[in-house]
Amino acid sequence: MKSITKEAKELLKRRDLLKSSIFSNLSNTEELNNLSEKLEIYKNGIRKAKEDKESEEHCKNILKDFLNGAFKYNCNTKGKIDLTIKYEGNIKAIIETKNYDNKTEMIKDNDYYYKSFYQSVLYYYQSRKNINKDMTVEHIIITDFENIYLFLRSDFEYLTANKQIINFFNVKKIDTNTKDFYNSSKAILEKINSEVVGYKINLFEDDAEIIFKFLSPYNICSLKTNNDFNIISNTFYREIIYMMGLEETKDKKLVLNKVDNTLIKLTMDILDEDLKGEEKFETALKLNILWINRILFLKILEAQLRVFRDDNNLHILNYNEIVDYSFLYTLFFKVLAKSKERRITENKENEYYKHIPYLNSSLFEETEEEKINSITKLNNSLKMKIMSGSVLYKDRDFDKKELNFLEYILRFLNCYIFNAINDSSNINKNTIIKSSILGLVFERLNGYKDGSHFTPPAITMYMAKYSIEKSIVSKFNKFFKDANFKNIDEIKIYVDANIHKIKEQVKYILDSITIIDPACGSGHFLVACLNELIKIKSYLHVLSNDIKVDIEDDELVINYINGTEYKYNMEGGNISEIKQKIQKILFEAKKHIINNQLYGVDINPNSVNICRLRLWIELLKSSYYLENNGADKYIDLEILPNLEFKVLSANSLIELEEKEGNNNLKLAYDKTELVKNMREYFNADFETKKEIRKKVLKLFISFLWKRL
Repeated sequence: MKSITKEAKELLKRRDLLKSSIFSNLSNTEELNNLSEKLEIYKNGIRKAKEDKESEEHCKNILKDFLNGAFKYNCNTKGKIDLTIKYEGNIKAIIETKNYDNKTEMIKDNDYYYKSFYQSVLYYYQSRKNINKDMTVEHIIITDFENIYLFLRSDFEYLTANKQIINFFNVKKIDTNTKDFYNSSKAILEKINSEVVGYKINLFEDDAEIIFKFLSPYNICSLKTNNDFNIISNTFYREIIYMMGLEETKDKKLVLNKVDNTLIKLTMDILDEDLKGEEKFETALKLNILWINRILFLKILEAQLRVFRDDNNLHILNYNEIVDYSFLYTLFFKVLAKSKERRITENKENEYYKHIPYLNSSLFEETEEEKINSITKLNNSLKMKIMSGSVLYKDRDFDKKELNFLEYILRFLNCYIFNAINDSSNINKNTIIKSSILGLVFERLNGYKDGSHFTPPAITMYMAKYSIEKSIVSKFNKFFKDANFKNIDEIKIYVDANIHKIKEQVKYILDSITIIDPACGSGHFLVACLNELIKIKSYLHVLSNDIKVDIEDDELVINYINGTEYKYNMEGGNISEIKQKIQKILFEAKKHIINNQLYGVDINPNSVNICRLRLWIELLKSSYYLENNGADKYIDLEILPNLEFKVLSANSLIELEEKEGNNNLKLAYDKTELVKNMREYFNADFETKKEIRKKVLKLFISFLWKRL
């Protein structure tokens, strides 16, 4: 076991509590004044206790009074546990105390091999797993009344899943005061291949505001805040649909708004006059969703390139440069859809496109519908009214009442930070748009007809985690016939002990899991499964030994094994060898999962396009630079795969019909030929994929249905 100590701020930052809006006015609140008052009383009490050489029990009562007075916590002893913190009747934290002068038993920074830690592990085990079954414990605290070390349940859960720990702690009577307890605990913990992180705060030296946030119920009791990244930014969503020309009804359906010259009205103006009513609306909306998808994807790409190149001035969607729809058309179809060698641009534009990579994504292939109703036909001279309360008005110098749609959306998107990395604590959280939030926006757009009915992110993540872990346990028990694994943690213990002998077998088992979502919608479940598989591959040591992968707020969080944040970016014009290696591993792992393990079907073609887009975004986040010779060493990113035959538009409930021009063909198939062509298509470039597509269309659907 490796002991790691981090500052309290690190945990607050990780949980988005450091700059959370729930504490936005804290410096002037009654709560902080109350804390400062109670903290001063506490410090004076502990100082006096030191002078009078008071007992640990005396100091424990001072701590109990402080926690109750400052945070209204119900604190009491329980069995051998020194103190517990209760919230709404449930135990949320257990506290192990050591007196201020007990240096031989109190843990130290980056060294937890002391009696206080061993006792904490034992009491956690007894509390959660053996005696009391207190399943609500979130944190473990060890303190000497000056320093507080806070540990996460997940770390202790891992330690207490160890078989040696279980056997040792299951002895009927353990005397924690014996040398045997100390030596045995140390010997077992030293053999466990794990990192245990303690987040430290000093009650005598640290800032009162940090202490308040750290000890608040939002942190200690994991109380949910309204600052969750996965709660859709209503201001973002409302203004997006406003610009499109839509508004949401009470039952969450989308209908036309009354604003002139919106995107959907500009689009309806260029459609065939024979199209009427609902058909015209549907056709226009389908085109609009496609265009909006591309624009949002480009904002994610822009954000990634800024991080990769360490250049916050890099722009793709700059309203000063993209002044008309022809420029946008060029960006879509003559830049992103074509390799550097095949790009056709004017000399002026070459420099602007210089750092934009070729991605090989069919998202930037011009559809048959677009060839008739090109985006270049939209009237760029017509202006629309800016929404009342628009985010644009947060810029005090902005005073326009009207803009054309193109300038409006580009200005609007520049008001937000896309895919901001974790260390952006100085950014207003209400302006951060992560890919998980975009996914929920897509889901609401996708539910325009019948109202939005989508599964909450927490439930989707749980479904992915539960189903994948259940499958893994089953497959491991079949493969290792003498084993009887009950959960993923038991598998982890076995893998840790035997990784050098069974790494290839573990990789084979994890790669054998296949997932199909027959009503995939906008792809949230498939993305959750992708993330869960990446996390488990890291957990079971078949990804990279240099990083640790976790999932927070529906997003992968990647740290180096020492706990510092991993970020793929240039430093001094170069990318380090270790970063290049890790990024390539992540990209190839995601690509392998999408190519071989994930499948989606949905009756709604808009849903299918959005699902593909979400998978592309997840891949884009892990894309890496191909090293070129010459001055511009890092320009080309590894290209994205083609997903047309990974996520398919079809009706999963009825037999498919054979229709020319439709991907849904019921034909005899040759499995070997099908697999061969699909693998070729997945990685095919612009020149060859159209020919391969024709072959695959003749084989695909019937094979997919056989597998179902």
